Amino acid sequence: MRLKGEKIPYRGKEYPIKHKYNKFRFVCDKCGRCCCDIDIMLNPYDIIRICNRLKITSVRFLKDYASITLGADSRVPIVLLNTRPRCVFNKKICTIYEDRPTNCRGYPVGRITMTDKDTGEEEAGYIVNDNCSAIQTKKRQTIEEWLRKEKADEYFNISTRWNRFITKLIQKGFPKNNEMFNFLFIKACYDFDNNLYNKLMAAKGISQFKTAEDKFNFILDNAEPLILNIASKVNFDKVREMLEKNKDK
Repeated sequence: MRLKGEKIPYRGKEYPIKHKYNKFRFVCDKCGRCCCDIDIMLNPYDIIRICNRLKITSVRFLKDYASITLGADSRVPIVLLNTRPRCVFNKKICTIYEDRPTNCRGYPVGRITMTDKDTGEEEAGYIVNDNCSAIQTKKRQTIEEWLRKEKADEYFNISTRWNRFITKLIQKGFPKNNEMFNFLFIKACYDFDNNLYNKLMAAKGISQFKTAEDKFNFILDNAEPLILNIASKVNFDKVREMLEKNKDK
């Protein structure tokens, strides 16, 4: 399977799919336009990193810095960073720059992963968003050089794992537009600083996580069984009451 030369639609335009060795022009001039009026979707790893940096809980983060809606296609809850009219973390400079989320870290490069229907093999391709004025600068670099400089591959790899998890849930027939599923999904995947996970961590002898990725892995490993277990055995209203007791005031 070869992705190079194919095109993919993105925000009303079609972008050619590129490989890591392709070069492009870009030097960020810190204009901040990419931080305004744009949908920045967050995965649990992004949320963990930002919460760690700000030293706040996921409850506080979701309340003050983000919003939750349903994915247009998946109909699974997604978290969007507050970016209207301007990103909540843009104070002339990015106040969380070292822990900025996946979509920001790779910009203007985005990664897509496609699976060959015949072989099942995955191949990564890249698109370069040409809406930014800084794309016209003289400096040229390969996509690989840019991603290495921005440490973006780590984030992209985790994002791919998260997308696989969502795809697996959908393929298993998890209910769409179901209040109980949506609530439990949010608590298991995004609002993870709650009594549910505290009890699970204690049962497994875990007091804290060494890295953000360790915590992400724990969430990824336990989210589905938590949702299934609670949904099948416990009264929904009681679960909601239990989990919402620890909300920040």
